[in-house]
Amino acid sequence: MTIDPRHKILSLYAIFSFAILMGCLPNMDAQNISAVAIIILLIAAYIFKSKNGPDSLETHHAIFVIRTIWIWSTFLLLGIIGAGFIVATSGDMSTIHQFMDSVNNGIVPTEDDINTLTQSYFESNYTLIIKTAVVCLGPAQIYASWRIIRGAMRAFKGYRIQNFRSWF
Repeated sequence: MTIDPRHKILSLYAIFSFAILMGCLPNMDAQNISAVAIIILLIAAYIFKSKNGPDSLETHHAIFVIRTIWIWSTFLLLGIIGAGFIVATSGDMSTIHQFMDSVNNGIVPTEDDINTLTQSYFESNYTLIIKTAVVCLGPAQIYASWRIIRGAMRAFKGYRIQNFRSWF
């Protein structure tokens, strides 16, 4: 039994969509599931690329998905670096300074102390962290979503990607 190439390709886009959505959730388990899904997606796309001819529907879409993943990852990395810089330079560091003063005075923190510090820092910088995440990471997510929609629409119709090596 052979599977229609369109269904194979659409499954790649479905996995990618699932991974993007899970990656947006503020939960570490969801983030891990997203990372595993992206790795599986990347492996599957490379397999599709290697098993089919250079002008096949699967190869065109596999290359498009592979490029999307790597470009999206680059945008995401730059966004993470930018967000980290903004939060580190603009955030309220008073809780960390108080904590470090107590450590410098010889008080050894417990794990509960560190957890309390983390929670306090997050609460005092919540708005900044959320705004920064949206501004810095949002463009990468929009880029990936746009590429997924574009590719899935062409795959659904059975069309190849016109310029599968383009960034946009």
